[in-house]
Amino acid sequence: PLPPHGRSSGVAAPTSPRPLGVGMPLFGTASSSASTAPPRSSAEDLAVAGAVIEGARLVARQPTALFAAVDSWQELETVQLGDVLVASGPPRGADGFTMVPVRPRGAVDLSCFDVKAPPAAFTTRPSASLGEVEGPEDGETAEALDKLRAIRKEAYRDKYGGPFRRRRGRIGWICALLTAPLALAVSLLRCVLGAALSALSAVLSTFLRPHVWLGALWALVAVGAVGWQSCAEGVAPSEVETQALGQTFGPIRVVCESHHPWARELRGALWSAIALAAESRVLTLQLADDAARARDSWLWPLFGWCPYRDTSDAVARCTQRSEMEKVRSALDCAALRRAFHEGQRLFHPDHLRLKHPACNDQVLEVCSVALNAAMEERRRTLSCPAR
Repeated sequence: PLPPHGRSSGVAAPTSPRPLGVGMPLFGTASSSASTAPPRSSAEDLAVAGAVIEGARLVARQPTALFAAVDSWQELETVQLGDVLVASGPPRGADGFTMVPVRPRGAVDLSCFDVKAPPAAFTTRPSASLGEVEGPEDGETAEALDKLRAIRKEAYRDKYGGPFRRRRGRIGWICALLTAPLALAVSLLRCVLGAALSALSAVLSTFLRPHVWLGALWALVAVGAVGWQSCAEGVAPSEVETQALGQTFGPIRVVCESHHPWARELRGALWSAIALAAESRVLTLQLADDAARARDSWLWPLFGWCPYRDTSDAVARCTQRSEMEKVRSALDCAALRRAFHEGQRLFHPDHLRLKHPACNDQVLEVCSVALNAAMEERRRTLSCPAR
């Protein structure tokens, strides 16, 4: 019998596999069920041993045993024909046998296994449900993988794409309806902030350039030189001067006179620039006011802002309400009384305070005051009795 431990490295390599049943097997001996697989030659064994690396797959070509270690004869279990193990390191010689450590533990006799190289890298398996075609495992190129990923992405987009991604049915519609105002507000704020930041960066980048300051300085010098040559200072003769503490005070008039042909063109350009600046200022203020009104009208339900900018804005907005119009256009005293009671219910400061808690008391009371004024004016027009 072979010794259980302490093999000598000088023993010649045997031509038969490591026998089963030596030592203490876990599942009994399998010597009676040994396969008749043809043995490999020494050159074939050397070639197979050279192909074994960490991660290589070992396919059993005949029944054999899984030993506890490379230098151990203790059998842990029996490896059946066709079982696949994974090598955890290179092969080593022990007692004349070529042993390979395997995962998660143990070692096997290499002469009982065929070797397959480990997979080169992780690959995505094609899915038949998405219309992909199963291809060869080896030799897949990057272009083929890109095509498979593109097919997967297109199929996923067709199935889950659109505004209701990852949601289906009524839940998707409800979520979309609830989040649509918030998404619109966020997109508008993003656009406004992006435009403001772009304009600010453009202005700052302009002011940071040296030639801009040089040009402005040169323009000031040129204007000063022209004014020094063409303008004269004097007191208006028709104005009354006042004296205080020995000093004379009165309006000062600066008169510029020039006979150059470009003087008229410069004056026209100056007046045009002043008019354009004034119009731009008015238009900017109007656009800012409209934007603030739109912001307060559309976004106050989301952020809890007061929808009225001030008392005048509250009066203007309240006078456009249908309840106020019913009071102003009442045909008789009974209709006026009904419209006024309905307006009192809606324009009462306590009711508006619950609806708009961010507004102050003055803003909340002006609508009720405007309603009373409209009712008194219409009552006098219809000759209705006093309340």
